[in-house]
Amino acid sequence: MGDHVSFSGDSYRSIRRFLYEAVKKINLVEFIEREAGARFDKTGGNWMCVCPLPSHKDSKPSFSVVEKNDEDGVAWLYRCFGCGSSGTIIDFCMDYLAFDYPSEALLYVVEKTGIESSEDVAVKAIKETRVRVDLDKKMECSHFVAASNCRRLLRRFNGNRDLELWVAKSYYTMNSALDKGDVKAIERVGLDALKKLMGGENAGKEG
Repeated sequence: MGDHVSFSGDSYRSIRRFLYEAVKKINLVEFIEREAGARFDKTGGNWMCVCPLPSHKDSKPSFSVVEKNDEDGVAWLYRCFGCGSSGTIIDFCMDYLAFDYPSEALLYVVEKTGIESSEDVAVKAIKETRVRVDLDKKMECSHFVAASNCRRLLRRFNGNRDLELWVAKSYYTMNSALDKGDVKAIERVGLDALKKLMGGENAGKEG
């Protein structure tokens, strides 16, 4: 069973809904200026800048950010009128940093902004995706999340020998759990990896 899982339309929308709730109030102008080095100018109700996305060689301001109010409150959104990229902070991080999955972008935003209760939001999103899937899909979903978190750990703490050993043991645990059909054991690996990501300098320690 591989690391990748294709979600149904309903479960994918569930993930996006919870991710949106977690990050929609973050000031996207300040985030992009800090992370991408962009410089915005206020034009009417929008902020404009040269598109910061690596795939777009922009020469004039075509990248717009707007703060909107909807029935759920404040929402920060962006759109590039040159390359067509648009969406929330999650979409921006996926395009800017070439993440494959929204969960990776969420972890990045959590690390950079320190969103409170981010772990609970991520876990809730993971659980929500399982509502309409059978046991095999539950296993794939849990394995995907755990493996993704482990890969993220290795990229962030490259060269940390203790962490490399922990990830190796975790993959062994996950493989054994796959053979046994033990979803909870895989979930524990995913949550432990997420806690290590949140723990920063303590990532390589057992716990």
